[in-house]
Amino acid sequence: MTARVLPHRFTTDALPATTRMEFVRDGYARLAMAVDLEPLCDEGAFRLDLTTFQLTPNAGLGGGLLSPYAARRTRQLAAHAGIDAVLVTRFTQPFQFTGGPLAQTAFAPGDTLFAPMDEAFEYLYPAAGHIQTIWVQRAALRPMLPRLDGHARHFGASPRMDLLFGYASAVRREAAFDAPLAELAAGHLTDLLALALGAHGDAAEQARMGGERAARLSALRADVARAYRDPQLSVAHVAQRHGLSVRQVQRLFEEDGSTFTAHLQNCRLAHVQRMLIDPRHAHQLVATLAYDAGFSDLAAFNRLFKQRFGAAPTQVREAALQGGH
Repeated sequence: MTARVLPHRFTTDALPATTRMEFVRDGYARLAMAVDLEPLCDEGAFRLDLTTFQLTPNAGLGGGLLSPYAARRTRQLAAHAGIDAVLVTRFTQPFQFTGGPLAQTAFAPGDTLFAPMDEAFEYLYPAAGHIQTIWVQRAALRPMLPRLDGHARHFGASPRMDLLFGYASAVRREAAFDAPLAELAAGHLTDLLALALGAHGDAAEQARMGGERAARLSALRADVARAYRDPQLSVAHVAQRHGLSVRQVQRLFEEDGSTFTAHLQNCRLAHVQRMLIDPRHAHQLVATLAYDAGFSDLAAFNRLFKQRFGAAPTQVREAALQGGH
């Protein structure tokens, strides 16, 4: 049986109120994260709700909710942790970081922090918000970035960092991974981070064919999944939103064994199928459901639906309603 990679969740909601902060400081922050942590709000209202995915020994990601706090990793704690990895972080609120060449550096929402995990640093999160983190072992980056110095860096607006964090968000939405898929996702994250940090030459080309291609296709699929009910949605609209040519979008889907049109139709068909088997929508006409899903040609919808599900829409609805009795 293939091994499964599962997320790990830590939430203060599950801790007894009387010992919550003691566990957060000593058990979670100091032992698990190798930092000294101090809340910047009333301790009774302090919350952490974080989920992490250790995809492989080389890469992982995490994210969740933070209450205001300050964190400090001393040189002694850094040496004790012995982590030879780099961390990239985004936060939905302004925060401040001190470490390496960055002294009390302000980060705005959308900015990215790149920092080594084996050096001393200080974080200051003055407001509650949501965090995204990705960590990669230096050994996994060195083949693409042989001169990586590992010093902390501040990135402002960066399309490549946007692509990295967008792909990480898609990975985080998965409930679990088979080990081979987890390894593939870790490789893609490593590729994307290397490109964002300036990889070039043959290594960059390989990263573009691997991680960048996967991330762009993931972003395109997610865009269609959000917008498929718009009857005017087209490959040209999506390509423009992602800064790609129509042919580039088409090629990404074709290389995955599909087409943009087929993916859009499948999203719409799946929407109608969900409505048909839901008793709460039994009063709605099939045509209404089809138009609401983005179809503009009822005859074409009926043909595509039968091809996809092996039965007419009315038959699918009748079977679902009979089964519910």
